[in-house]
Amino acid sequence: MNEASTARQDGCRLFFLFAPVFKDWPFLIAEEVKKLAGDVKVSGLVTGMPNTSRHVMRRAEEAGFGPIDHLGALERQWLSSPVPAERLEDYEKMLGSAAIQKLIISDRHLGAGFVSGARLPRTPLATLAGDKEMRTRYLVGMLDYLKTHLERERPDLVFCYAIAGAPAYAIAMLSEHLGIPFLRLTHSRVGARHVLDRSILGLMSNVEATYRAAATDPAVLANEMEPARQLVRDFRERSEAPQYVDFFRKLQKKNLSTAQLLREFVSLARATLLPKTKAKEPSLRHPTHWERAKHRTLLWYEARRLLRSGLFADPDSLPRSDYIYFPLHFDPEASTMVFAPFHTDQLAVIEALTKAAPASLRVVVKEHIPMIGLRPPGFYERLTRLPGVVLASPALDSFDLIKRSSVTVAITGTAAWEALLLGRPAVTIGAAPFNVVNPGIEHCPELTRLPEAISAALARSEAADRETERFIAAILKESFDLPYELLWANVEESRLPEQQRIAGLIAQHICRVTGVSTPLPAAAEARSAASAS
Repeated sequence: MNEASTARQDGCRLFFLFAPVFKDWPFLIAEEVKKLAGDVKVSGLVTGMPNTSRHVMRRAEEAGFGPIDHLGALERQWLSSPVPAERLEDYEKMLGSAAIQKLIISDRHLGAGFVSGARLPRTPLATLAGDKEMRTRYLVGMLDYLKTHLERERPDLVFCYAIAGAPAYAIAMLSEHLGIPFLRLTHSRVGARHVLDRSILGLMSNVEATYRAAATDPAVLANEMEPARQLVRDFRERSEAPQYVDFFRKLQKKNLSTAQLLREFVSLARATLLPKTKAKEPSLRHPTHWERAKHRTLLWYEARRLLRSGLFADPDSLPRSDYIYFPLHFDPEASTMVFAPFHTDQLAVIEALTKAAPASLRVVVKEHIPMIGLRPPGFYERLTRLPGVVLASPALDSFDLIKRSSVTVAITGTAAWEALLLGRPAVTIGAAPFNVVNPGIEHCPELTRLPEAISAALARSEAADRETERFIAAILKESFDLPYELLWANVEESRLPEQQRIAGLIAQHICRVTGVSTPLPAAAEARSAASAS
């Protein structure tokens, strides 16, 4: 680990990116850091609606933390302040080639024009960002604010729960430029295990370092190898998707329900009829109540129409073997917008794949369940017109499709990881932490090289289990359990002990990274007693 080598005694300064699903965790983590460091100072930025900001500001005032600003209020300031166009060029020189474009692509509002695989409700920011001048104002204002804040507060560590959208990505980029240690949460794709990751792109750099170290010194993972082997054996006997897949399936089922649609219209009625609600200034990053209700209605209708349309191939008509499997990604999402910014157009990727496929292989494309009803008009029609493409139902078993395929191709998705666990050939196009497993994954970031990558993957009848097991062992060593239900839940009495325990693990890691000295005897004794109970 890239941890500080000297112990510090003067407390710890932390910067957090707060969000609706991550509004209480920073306070829990800060409390645990305080037990270890003696003192803690917290600054940050809050994303989300005003109610999230009010919640965070109230808790910050009670704890004596700050400054903490609300993104919504800042965005209006940025957009109202003209800036010289060359300022953007200065930031590109500072942060690296294509950095500004990556910020735009990563953000579904600033880069709405890059979202080609989904129908989204229009937001005020997406409309404003269509104008080059307004987009420039936003980007320069955002970068000026963040750079000034980080230089002034000079935190010992910056913590983001995820990198999704321009503000989070810019925080990570500027932290790297200023030499400030950065951490994010990355789901490892093994059960509910998460990694405290230094990599902006979620590449689990600590896992990679441990994986490589164990190649020359097996003792590094001596305790984790057998559990890793057992995990692979169990997966092959009863394949289960990572925990977050089931979480989002349940969320999608709720979103498609008639009850949810009725709730949207109740919300619309309240916003229209109640003066207090109507007077609220709308968020730039959220659609109006009318836009949202219209979007939900269309989603509800399209999902049902699509499932009855017969557009998806009958399961019995699918090839039993000799095909390339390509699962569609959720769109828009960080998995493509951040990890594969030049491959956000999935239709273009599939077209390249069909052109690269050996003549004997068809391409089976499976829709992602949460995207039912969200694709733009003509999306599936264009897909099915591509020679050799078969559109599979989202209800089909992905594991069965992987097992029967000749090779699985994914941009960055979980399907390639599952193919690796099943010992099947796989090709990835974007950045993924498991790309380092070799032999195992063929990484092909250039679409023109797909024919060679597919041939190389097909030449490997099976991935090397030894390498896969070593990578999983490294994950087990460098990760901890954090169920999505716990991460996304509000802090409540029933969950508090477990949330505090996890916050304590994160705090210990933060203190190692920042070089804060080990806990005082009393604090260590208290933690031990709490763990024992």
